[in-house]
Amino acid sequence: MGRVVRDRAIKEFWDDRARRERLRPDATLRDKNLRLLEIEVIKSFIPIRKTVVDIGCGNGFSTLVFSRFSRSKMIGVDASSEMIKSAKKRFGSVGGETWQKSDFIVGSAYDLPLEPAKVDGVITERCLVNISTWSKQKRALRDIARILRPKGTFVMLEGIEERLEQLNRLRTSLGLRRIRSPWHNLNICEKRFRGFIKRYFRIESVNGFGVYYVASRVLYPLSILPDEPDYDSKINEAARKLSTVLSGLDDISHEMCIVLKRR
Repeated sequence: MGRVVRDRAIKEFWDDRARRERLRPDATLRDKNLRLLEIEVIKSFIPIRKTVVDIGCGNGFSTLVFSRFSRSKMIGVDASSEMIKSAKKRFGSVGGETWQKSDFIVGSAYDLPLEPAKVDGVITERCLVNISTWSKQKRALRDIARILRPKGTFVMLEGIEERLEQLNRLRTSLGLRRIRSPWHNLNICEKRFRGFIKRYFRIESVNGFGVYYVASRVLYPLSILPDEPDYDSKINEAARKLSTVLSGLDDISHEMCIVLKRR
């Protein structure tokens, strides 16, 4: 599949998902417990009462949580026009200051329709992994740096290739199948990412969900073989609660939340 064709296919995939699932909270991630963990960790780093851009905002489910928590002006950007329609509908149904302090724009993460150095914070939540090449992922990172004010905050929650590989080594050593990323995802290579961003950002913290991944992606499936795991299982709910009080094992946390400051 050529790059242009692949980019179009990714956009069409998310347009179709938005048309079918509209405002469902799990429209962009079936694992609702992992989604709740994502939101909680991102919330802890969002600038308060500032201007924040949620790139790859989807149907606005997380964006609304971030808006209510931070009381910031929220700008949602997504390549899927159908997702933007859903996000506008979600915020419009809330109304009031939340709606008045929001804006939603159809746009690409690597060609952001925003002015330079005008925002205080940027969020990506499984957005960069939906960009088809490392070259375009780098363009997105440069554009994020462009729109951020000096010392602005970039909260990046993305799939990391090396950590997924570590998780898969553990799974296969115990007789479990490898986890394969969806066709439309390109996980971030952490080594080249860290080398590339030095010019634009400094890393403030790296936060993972290792306890949740061990419990939900290793112990749970191992305990029910040959049956298939269910994302909505009580075990995953318990794993989520456990991971809020225990930390560690982040070398096998496929998703990582990396908090960066603009230089």
